[in-house]
Amino acid sequence: MSLLVKGANSFLALTDTPNDYSGTAQRQARVNLAENALEFVVGSKFTTTKVFDGETASPPTIWLSPFTMIPYYDLGYGQYTRLYGYLSIVHDGYIYVAGGYDGIGTTTDLHFRFNLATEKWERLANLPGHYRNFSTAFPVSGYHAGKIYYYAPYGPTDWRVLEYDIASDAWTWVGDAPNCPGNADEAVLYGASDALYLYQTDRTEQAFSRFDKMDYATHIWTSLTKPPVNPCHTGGLIGDEVYIVERTGNRRTMAYNKVSDSWLYTIHNCPTFLGAPGFYNEDQDAIWGATYPGPPAVYRFTPTGGWVHQFTAARDSGVWDWILRPAGKQGFFALYGVCGGMGGYTENVGGGAIHEYTGTGIWELLTQHFDEGDLMIINVNSGVPVNVEANGALRFISTGMDTVYVIDTADYYFTLSKDYRFDGVEIYRSVWG
Repeated sequence: MSLLVKGANSFLALTDTPNDYSGTAQRQARVNLAENALEFVVGSKFTTTKVFDGETASPPTIWLSPFTMIPYYDLGYGQYTRLYGYLSIVHDGYIYVAGGYDGIGTTTDLHFRFNLATEKWERLANLPGHYRNFSTAFPVSGYHAGKIYYYAPYGPTDWRVLEYDIASDAWTWVGDAPNCPGNADEAVLYGASDALYLYQTDRTEQAFSRFDKMDYATHIWTSLTKPPVNPCHTGGLIGDEVYIVERTGNRRTMAYNKVSDSWLYTIHNCPTFLGAPGFYNEDQDAIWGATYPGPPAVYRFTPTGGWVHQFTAARDSGVWDWILRPAGKQGFFALYGVCGGMGGYTENVGGGAIHEYTGTGIWELLTQHFDEGDLMIINVNSGVPVNVEANGALRFISTGMDTVYVIDTADYYFTLSKDYRFDGVEIYRSVWG
């Protein structure tokens, strides 16, 4: 548009150099806000700062690295509390997840499995009926003869065992679990070779607790002798034998004798309260547990070695909701839900995030805040896989030169397995203006 239309009386040719131009060399001319004159400004640009230099860095060690996200994790509520109370297990190279809710009423009956070899999600048959929101307690799981079993409290008086047939991709609810008076709070499910065993207790703990087994063929429950002291949520199978941990006092680990229907104390006391994660170990060679509240310390139990501390999480977040250990894996997968998003922590992890413990440490290369509109630049000269995540969610893996326009304001975490060196990694933050 001609400047004459805006009321300008004259226009200086580019060859003119009046005194009004003094000190404005290399600046850009633009019409001012009043639209009655030109003004000269410094052109905006990105100011780039190197925030990590692998040649000189000494990054700290952490223990969990982002792996993937449950595909329906974002149910639309909050920054950290996206997915609670979902079912999960690991079997034959797959992580299974089903159901859940967002904490304020949005529930889902979606059901997926993750192929650990191809790292792809596969959609499966939806949960049956109204079994979507398992909010009353942490669900627990077991496996036997091609079928997955979940004990999934739906409400104060609705406790069901769900059976999923892998080959036919079909669900069955196999009737009510034996009634546990009060509000079911903690449970351990054991998919043993002879029967499905279930320990459950309510919020008043030892006042109301019971131990039962279900016949796989008939789905008939038989009441058994419950543990002589109040157990906690931590327990599992070792070599097809049932173990559970005393909640208070000496925190003894108890073994169940199936023949005599009786309990035996072991000599191995658990050094601390292990209270939160659902747990499944496909190899059935050990029990894993984590402390609650966080940051969690992780322990591993075997009958010969007792309880041995593995690591204490360096990240300031709550404990995850599931520990899943595939057959032959050195470490385990940690699946986050309600606990990871609790208040009081500075490095919360969003529900639905799946992190991995490999049995060794992880380099935390950098924790850096990025605002919407910033550029994130990663230069990986050596081609090592640098994980980039925010709020526990894996955003991408960089192996070369990447420039990313940031659309979510957040603290971003850059991690690298200790299988690799970090001296070939540079990270920059580039800010407009």
